Amino acid sequence: MRASVLDGLGVDLIKQIWSENPNVWTDEFGDEVVDLITETVELERITPTRRVLTKYLA
Repeated sequence: MRASVLDGLGVDLIKQIWSENPNVWTDEFGDEVVDLITETVELERITPTRRVLTKYLA
């Protein structure tokens, strides 16, 4: 799996939030972050396929 610029940006953002606000990083917040990352990766995975289909089926 390839890493994108957005992946690196996301990792940096999470590290920054964690370092500046360690008291807000609860298990529930961590679970929410994981859910958002999972959804983002899935959207990034399907976007190229969607663009190709749109181009050829439009």
